[in-house]
Amino acid sequence: MSPRGGYRALLQCEVWRERDRILARHEGGEREEDEGGEETEAGTAVLGLHYWSSSSSLSSNQRLPKEISEAVLDTGRLLVAGHSSILALDTNTLQAVGFLEFRDPIPSCVMPPLTVLPVATSSTMTTCPTDNQVYSVLNGMFEKTVSLLTLSLPPNKREKHSQEIYEQMLSFLSRAPLAPNSVLRSEFIPKPRPETTKPKQSTGPVGRKKNGGTSGGAVADKPLTFRNKVKSSGYTVPPRTKMFTPSTGGRSKTKTPAPPKTRERKLYPLERGAPAHVLCRLQPSSSPTSLTSLSFSGDGGYVSCGAADTAVYLLRLPPSQGKIQALTGHDGTVQSVDWSHSGDLLLTGSADRTAKLWTPTQKDPLLTISQSQSTSKLKSTAGGSGFPAAISRAVFYYLDKFLLLSSSNSLHLYKYHIHSQPTDDIKRYLNSSGYKLVQTLPMEKTQSITCMSCINEFLSHLVVVGGSNKSVDVIDMNVGRSVRYMGDCHTRPPHWAGLNKGSRGVAHPSWAYDLFLTAAPTDGVKLWDLRSDRCVRCLSAHVSRCHAVTAEFSPCSRFIATGSEDRSAYIYDLRTLSPLHKLSGHSDTVTSVTFHPLSPMVL
Repeated sequence: MSPRGGYRALLQCEVWRERDRILARHEGGEREEDEGGEETEAGTAVLGLHYWSSSSSLSSNQRLPKEISEAVLDTGRLLVAGHSSILALDTNTLQAVGFLEFRDPIPSCVMPPLTVLPVATSSTMTTCPTDNQVYSVLNGMFEKTVSLLTLSLPPNKREKHSQEIYEQMLSFLSRAPLAPNSVLRSEFIPKPRPETTKPKQSTGPVGRKKNGGTSGGAVADKPLTFRNKVKSSGYTVPPRTKMFTPSTGGRSKTKTPAPPKTRERKLYPLERGAPAHVLCRLQPSSSPTSLTSLSFSGDGGYVSCGAADTAVYLLRLPPSQGKIQALTGHDGTVQSVDWSHSGDLLLTGSADRTAKLWTPTQKDPLLTISQSQSTSKLKSTAGGSGFPAAISRAVFYYLDKFLLLSSSNSLHLYKYHIHSQPTDDIKRYLNSSGYKLVQTLPMEKTQSITCMSCINEFLSHLVVVGGSNKSVDVIDMNVGRSVRYMGDCHTRPPHWAGLNKGSRGVAHPSWAYDLFLTAAPTDGVKLWDLRSDRCVRCLSAHVSRCHAVTAEFSPCSRFIATGSEDRSAYIYDLRTLSPLHKLSGHSDTVTSVTFHPLSPMVL
């Protein structure tokens, strides 16, 4: 309710589609037609609503911290009664967790047993505080009967083992040391290039060369030189002599060296609100092209834009400081751009099955990864094995120590070495930079990886991977295997996974980094908590039907920005999960959004 009165819809859910989704999951496919050829019931009226929460969770909440208990333990259920079924929805996500079909046999305590309940016309539900059960009174449509049902939802599985989950809970922060055989211990030291020296020519007798020349010695003819300069007679000018030098008696002025400039660490303003006004409009390319990905550098000085015209555009911020620089070298659409933690390297992945390392000071790439094998040269050999598909995601990992690439259904982890760039234009092409394949992790349960995300701002062992089988995998690179698998997370394959990476200008408690986002068409954006393998909230105010739109946390962890197909971007409040601002004014679908790391701005 607003201060002036009125109301606003926060969420909207078609409850009976959730029931059909559960039936399709149990039957192994979507139920579109019955045995008789008639279409299934698309919807029915809602006869009653009731909120139900388990009182047994109160004792578990006292044993766990508040932040942990709110995420791990279920808050309640919303029971929805219809003409032919009762549906139980999760109050956080409005997703169905169970249902009771009236057409199925229902056990009864009277004689004869009640096998089929007639279609109901009205329903009333209430909760008994003594035995923690829900009583529902249903009135039949075709018979003059009233049925009383007792409903008891299955207990939450995490309530029995809540303390064990808290002790063995996953976290994006590294809690365990590296294993002795961990791939994160790998090193890559390139071999030094051997110095080539010219062999000395052997000489024969004095006055003659061994391989030819004048007879009589081996000393080659040399120009005639003198120890002193030869002066020409009559043409020399005597040197000038200084007759008088005045003495001022003052001290000589010496320049004192200026103190070194110290860069103060800029902190993120936590008291500022969400961005809501347009500051400027940037046009990276003069020709019309679609931008596929955006990324800010760690200090916020650069923003990189991957484009469909195979180019990467670098913009210096603020825009008045420099011109737009275009990095060309890919032969396909640039699908991902990512800055290193140090801020001096840029990694791009393209549909041409290559990944390239760039620096803002040069137009040529420093390193090109076009093969899944190791190489020590900039250009790969022709007989190597290339990537089987386009590189969907290429990021820096483990504080710039590794490069992590996703292609087809595998993750590729690389060590790399960047050679210092000489100033000579000729020697600049003699590049000894190289890379080394450390590990390849195939995802056996999915055909292709649709999204991948990891944290590079601090040491983290976990990587979130989304697959074409509508699932989300959490991979522990320390042990090289999956540590959590969440199947059927979306109705369609997720196309984006975003982690709460924070910023170098703000620090958060450890539990704040365990939140991550996934997005899929027609299913909105879902907020997940790593400490529990379930969805915590759903964001569905924006429009996402067919395009791949991204979502990202703000550095202060108070807001979430998402793209939308209605030519707008949405800013959500993480505490209430309600939309705060609708940033409109675009001419097409907003597919990518990103926050400035040090200022409350969104691009």
